[in-house]
Amino acid sequence: MFINKEHESAYKLMQELHYEKAVLIYTKVIAQHPNAPELYSERGVAYIHLQQKEKSMADLNKSVELQPDYAYRYASRGHARDFFGDIDGAIEDYEIAAEMDPNDAIVYNNLGLLLEKKGNILSAKEKFKRSDALREQEKDLQKVVSDLEGDTIEMPEIQANSTEKKIEEKATEKEKESTAEEMKKIFTEKSQWKEFLKFVTNGFKIK
Repeated sequence: MFINKEHESAYKLMQELHYEKAVLIYTKVIAQHPNAPELYSERGVAYIHLQQKEKSMADLNKSVELQPDYAYRYASRGHARDFFGDIDGAIEDYEIAAEMDPNDAIVYNNLGLLLEKKGNILSAKEKFKRSDALREQEKDLQKVVSDLEGDTIEMPEIQANSTEKKIEEKATEKEKESTAEEMKKIFTEKSQWKEFLKFVTNGFKIK
């Protein structure tokens, strides 16, 4: 998660609301790692709190430039644009983020708020509806993962699929780890959420 100890220190300062101190450390770490998008993104957020628009946008633009295929970079810049009054720019960034990651409830909620500001009430309601549905799916996933972690449910016998094969492969590699634990690891990977949530919704049946 952290590039080095200094990065971790800057992140903790952010959590403690010491934004000016965090910026100083981020600047030092960026000098050592100039191609790390997360450093620009995090420093850009610090600049938001310091209300330094130009520096914030420069950092967030850089983070997008370095990692253009990551939805969170656009969502972060969308947040900054909204904060600094650029609603149209914020909507554009959140729409890109939603297209890249259609399972992010927060992005849809924020997009709904922005559309509401623009007076696009029907479009805003659609985004809010999507956000609520994703939140419910996340709750279902969290419950199932929690049950798996505690071994409190029995999985019915089902026809083998790609997800089950991955579990079997991992179980072979690490025989000492329980199948429930392996399932938890796989299902908590973001790339598997959509498939697994459908599985849960169908009552653990393959359709």
